[in-house]
Amino acid sequence: MDRTLLDKIKVELKGDKEQYLNNCRSNYSNYLQAAQLLFPEYYDSIESRLELTLLNQLAIEAKASSDTESELTILEEAISRGIDTPYTYERLTIIYSERKDFSKAKAICQKWFDSVYWKIPNMASGSLRLLKRSNRLVMK
Repeated sequence: MDRTLLDKIKVELKGDKEQYLNNCRSNYSNYLQAAQLLFPEYYDSIESRLELTLLNQLAIEAKASSDTESELTILEEAISRGIDTPYTYERLTIIYSERKDFSKAKAICQKWFDSVYWKIPNMASGSLRLLKRSNRLVMK
């Protein structure tokens, strides 16, 4: 990994999230390689987080059944257990926003950006959606 690029990525991570996420999408392989060096704990723990993806499936089933209360409970549980999928955070933010509970919606967005997950290149598209949603929530 080119040291200059790695240093550039470190600067981006401390600065403009949107720029970093867009660069992840446009220069995926280099950013993935850098992320594996910068966030080894994420890549080392992927297998242990696989069971949490089952919670997403349960939440999707609850949504399909129009059971918003169960969906909300499942999504909250997944996030409290450290799930790493932007979908989970995004969907819970949507539910809170629909209920006009903007403080909880903002808190969920913030929780995503407080984690290492937003920095992982394959999460860039979902992270960009959450960033835009978060920016809109700031105005409410």
